[in-house]
Amino acid sequence: MKAQLLGLLGKLFPVQGHEWSKAVMLLSAAAFIGMGGSISRVAAEGLFLTRFGVEYYPNLLLITPFLVLFATTLYGAYSGRVSSNRMMAYSAMVPIPFIIVLRIFMEWEFSWVYFALYAFVLAYASVLATSWAVYLPGHYDVQEAKRLLPFINSGLLIGAVAGALIVAALVPTIGAANVILLWLGALLGIIVVVQTVGKLFTAMDADTRKTQAPSPRPAAKKTSVFDHLKEGVSYSRSSALFMTTAIATIATMMALQILDFEYSKIFARAYPDSAQLTSFLGIVDGLTTILALFIQWFIVPKCIRSMGVQGTNFIFPSLLTLSFTGILAAPILLTGVFSRFTRSSLQPSLRGTTRTLILNAVPRKTSALVRSFNTGIVLPVGQIAGALVLVLLKGLSIPILFPVLGLLISAFYLFYSYLQNKAYGDALLDLLKEDKVHLLDLGDDELKQLDAAAVAAISERLRPDQTSRTALFANLSDDDHPQERAAAQEEVSLAAIELLRTVGSKPAFDALREHLPYDSPRLTAATLEALAAIGSEGAVETLRPYVDDVEQVVRLAAIDGLRQLGDTGLAQRMAATLDDPDMQVRARALSVVLSQPQGTAAQRAAQLWERMLEADDKETRIAALSVFADAPETPLQSRLYRALDHEDPDISRAALAALNELASAGRIQALDSALLHKLEDPDVELREQALNALAAIGTDEALNHMLVLLDDEQPSVQEALANAIKPFGKRAIEPLMTCLQSPQRSFRAKESALLALGRLDGVQADQFLAFWESELRELYRDKLMLTHLQSETPQAADTFLQVALQDAYERRFSLLLQLLSVWSSPEVARLVASGLQDEDRSKRAQALEALESLSERRFTRLFLPVLEADGERDAWRDLAQRQWSLTYSGADGVLDDCCQSTDKWILIGAMLSEQARTAAANGNWQQRLYALEHDAEDLDVRDIAQQLLGLAAAEPGLALTDVLLFLKRVPLFSKMSLTQLRAIAGQLVERHFSRAETIFDEGDFSRDLYLIVSGHVDIVQQRGDTQQTLVTLNDGDYFGDMAIFEERPRSASAVAAGDSRLLMLSPEGFRQTITQEPAISFEIFRELSARLRRIDNLRPVTQD
Repeated sequence: MKAQLLGLLGKLFPVQGHEWSKAVMLLSAAAFIGMGGSISRVAAEGLFLTRFGVEYYPNLLLITPFLVLFATTLYGAYSGRVSSNRMMAYSAMVPIPFIIVLRIFMEWEFSWVYFALYAFVLAYASVLATSWAVYLPGHYDVQEAKRLLPFINSGLLIGAVAGALIVAALVPTIGAANVILLWLGALLGIIVVVQTVGKLFTAMDADTRKTQAPSPRPAAKKTSVFDHLKEGVSYSRSSALFMTTAIATIATMMALQILDFEYSKIFARAYPDSAQLTSFLGIVDGLTTILALFIQWFIVPKCIRSMGVQGTNFIFPSLLTLSFTGILAAPILLTGVFSRFTRSSLQPSLRGTTRTLILNAVPRKTSALVRSFNTGIVLPVGQIAGALVLVLLKGLSIPILFPVLGLLISAFYLFYSYLQNKAYGDALLDLLKEDKVHLLDLGDDELKQLDAAAVAAISERLRPDQTSRTALFANLSDDDHPQERAAAQEEVSLAAIELLRTVGSKPAFDALREHLPYDSPRLTAATLEALAAIGSEGAVETLRPYVDDVEQVVRLAAIDGLRQLGDTGLAQRMAATLDDPDMQVRARALSVVLSQPQGTAAQRAAQLWERMLEADDKETRIAALSVFADAPETPLQSRLYRALDHEDPDISRAALAALNELASAGRIQALDSALLHKLEDPDVELREQALNALAAIGTDEALNHMLVLLDDEQPSVQEALANAIKPFGKRAIEPLMTCLQSPQRSFRAKESALLALGRLDGVQADQFLAFWESELRELYRDKLMLTHLQSETPQAADTFLQVALQDAYERRFSLLLQLLSVWSSPEVARLVASGLQDEDRSKRAQALEALESLSERRFTRLFLPVLEADGERDAWRDLAQRQWSLTYSGADGVLDDCCQSTDKWILIGAMLSEQARTAAANGNWQQRLYALEHDAEDLDVRDIAQQLLGLAAAEPGLALTDVLLFLKRVPLFSKMSLTQLRAIAGQLVERHFSRAETIFDEGDFSRDLYLIVSGHVDIVQQRGDTQQTLVTLNDGDYFGDMAIFEERPRSASAVAAGDSRLLMLSPEGFRQTITQEPAISFEIFRELSARLRRIDNLRPVTQD
């Protein structure tokens, strides 16, 4: 039942199954915040208006901005010292004693209490909003925040509605004064939820995210309020858009202050009793908040789509003007409710949305500064200005003074909205003219609303005159070649064409057609495709002449466009093009003619197509294969499968591309052996194409064959497999789980299976339980065996087995961490992975805390003990014995289990250890070696068995296991797994050098990397007439590493300082190793980067 409920909720909301616990708790915290804000605002406003009327309302509005500034400054002073979790709890605690004291004073009828309460409520709301805005994002990484925060923040509106309706229902019973005690209950709810979340979950705050201590930096100079003001004014004066936005903000706040005053007068007259007024305000706020939610979700997006940003920007000032007109004409309750609705609900939905979109017409850095300046400086200035007007003029006995003044300010605001729209258009044009189109944060719907002026500005980017070239080349250096400048111009023009295509209006169509044809065939083709996509009247007539163009890309674009537009005369024209010398054009003509099998030219086209499929010419055959996607069912389809096995990979790729299109169209259901054979092709691209074709077929049989690639070593294939499996949905879960739980499957296969499962919807944590416990059991087993061997008297023969057990432990540990990222946040998995290996105990404690924060404690309760094992605690040993009966009394038991292991390296290590411990005459051991030599599938295992049996002659040089142990000691390779090291070992060549023998000379172009197994090597550089030894390297060191990546002469000579044994890796061997094990390159580059940093840190700092 629980699983079905979570599945239903997962379809309705963007929350995954494992995220519901935390998301619901944070949603409830948001609901308590919204509820408390609604209760406190309604109650405080009702009590204030019934005690003071509106006489002191202007004074309240005047003092509130200063209280807000003081409160936010105080919050900022402490927020850097206290965690966001505690700061959120403290923010909720602050009003509690204040509420209790004020409620006691209310019993004594102190009038100032109601003024203080309302002022406190208005100021506190900004502090709590700031604290919530800091606290909430700390629980999610960036991608999770984009998906979950809107859902969680909807709790604010839900709580606001609930709070307002609760007030309306309870005020008649408990009275208005006692309503603030309900606010107390909401605050306690916030504290309880925040504390619970703090115990169960780990916030990903800035301190927790760090994996290493940052290098010390000089403290930044603090910016004063005056500096901020000066900077903001400077930016605002530099642009008409900035200036009009600032003036419009001041006018808005002044008008809203006056509007607050006017509708409050209406409410105070209508409801002189505090309980009645509070109940009325609760009902109004509850219902209008529901209406505002509907407007925000549906009406505002529709307005932006139909009217554009500039048109929508007129709506709020128009409604504000209408509110003052209503109050001026008929100051009744209905106009008061409409005015409050406009001020409280429509203002954030309409004005806030349009202001955000308008600032998209400026660079992000500048818009962020102006947004901050408007919020922190301009907005309070407008509030103070409006309050001052009320304070100074309220003594005048002119009934219509403030409605008329508000009407004038609203008209002024409306006028400046017009200027703001004009400035927005100009800024947009400037942005387009300056080739900063990529800075527009506009979606397709918003682009489609660009007016004719914006279209004209985009069109200017298509005019290659001197002015546009000058603007374009302003960002190019003098060293750029003419070809690069032309390419840059072409890229800008292509971006403009794509923008006009997205706009899709008649002016955009006309602008595109105006510039045809271009000197560049690529631009002409892109324009034809855009015209066909828009499809306005005259598109067919525009495209037809280009069917006969001399450029192939233009002809193809014209043919495809006319097909898209449904040109009835195209088939007849294509029948005359069947003999075109250009194979791609001929293939397009075949596609058009064959798509109408009743046509007169269809039979001739079929015969021509068959000859092209058998042609020896590569280009002809590739063109013929592209026809399959458009041709009807035909016996020639068998030729497509034959082409899959062609020796030329380009022909195979073309066949797979055609097969993919047929499968996507549902025209292929059965699997062919030629297609399945491509899953094993050495060419990575062919494997990926075969994978995509099977995914397009979409049957369960195709899925089972796709899972063969779970063992593929190429990261791109793993990524493609995970993406290809996703459309199978729940059908893929069972076979992937089977792979996870199979002891015969490799670590690579299980990692790929987890990667795929992480992208599937509907995967429940319970489904991983069996796999999790099975892998945990093996993790404990590896740890126990390794600890037991380390605690005994060390034997040289056990060295490789210990390395193998540690290697298996680390790989299994990595696999379990990957599983963590499937049901929890990837951020948590990364934190645990990095923190548990940190030498800093506090970092390890943070990692354990993050792991404990996961809601699925059925998993972590078994994982934590082995992570905490430090040699002094035996809790993990007790758990291993109690949970899985894992215990070892001696080395014999360890070796017996290791000899049965499916891990080849553990098996090889056990063979070496057992051989050293057991007499050669031991018949049982000899039989086991013979069995391994005969039956083992792995070649390395068979080779080791043959060597131990004496069946194979000992090869000169180091044994494989000795090479692997040596590589584990080299910093460049120490972090790699034994499987990765085996790939490297296969490319190493052993070299011996005598004392004073030169390995390579300075200036040589050799590019080999050398590893010192034993001996010493001097790195020598010529300094004038003498040679200077820069450094002497010892066993375990390496040199020549940069030459393997750079085609540059050696910067120094290498000379053997004594008899030395080296291992050499050639560039060809390195490339082959990377092809075989791509992840190796990451490990090597990481170590080389760390080495360069260490060298850089050793350099002396030059002082002026």
